[in-house]
Amino acid sequence: MDTNQIIINDFLENHPFAAGQAIEQFSDVEVSAFFEKRSAETTLHFFGLMSPKKVADCFVLMPAKKKTELIESGDPNLITSFLKHVEQPILDSLLLNVSSTKRGIIKLKMNYFPNSVGALMESAISIPITMSVDEAIQLTRNNVQKEEFYLYVVDSESNYKGIVRPKELLLAATTEKVGNIMKTKIAKISPDVQIKSILTHTAWSDYHYLPVVNKAEKLLGTLSHKTVIKASQETSTTADNEIQQRGGALGELYSIGLTGLLKSLGKQ
Repeated sequence: MDTNQIIINDFLENHPFAAGQAIEQFSDVEVSAFFEKRSAETTLHFFGLMSPKKVADCFVLMPAKKKTELIESGDPNLITSFLKHVEQPILDSLLLNVSSTKRGIIKLKMNYFPNSVGALMESAISIPITMSVDEAIQLTRNNVQKEEFYLYVVDSESNYKGIVRPKELLLAATTEKVGNIMKTKIAKISPDVQIKSILTHTAWSDYHYLPVVNKAEKLLGTLSHKTVIKASQETSTTADNEIQQRGGALGELYSIGLTGLLKSLGKQ
């Protein structure tokens, strides 16, 4: 690895906000070329520090294979934030090359504003109200990889009715219907609500996840308290971090000519 590359790697790692601002000043073609040679992990990290509109303009210029890799491996919330700025025909073409699961998640999130419940919700594990406890227990065994989860009970038309926690299934008779043991007095959240407005919701003291339903009571997904806290922290601290880190680091960046190095490495 040559000296220039060592300097750049050190700057990208230790002054990410400043580096992100410098990279954002490149032309769309230069940014695309620069990240084409970086790992998906590095690229996605810096995409999260840049303007979503700038990212979108550069993203569409990347090779098809790179774009698919980034969409598949990226956090759906990040991917959605910049895909919202991609023209519909191009977006449709991009999504054709990704897995149906990821495509479905992204399309759902595209309908909601950033930092809204709908944009940050996860898929929910739904079960019919007529399912037996024994059948529900078998379903939980297929989801043991999840740290914690609830089963969301719905009727034949996918209307939300209540929740059942796995531990409650173990205390019920195996032939009992989940509709008879579900909890119904649980707070429901609208997908259009902004995350910051539910940070201190009293329901979080009893539940780690809350159901997300639309006006017609259709179950759309679930939102975790952990996601709410993370999103709130990112919103409140990003601006402060940018001001603090960009101030000193950006002066250093220009003083030693790293902007030129970043451009030259993107062309190599």
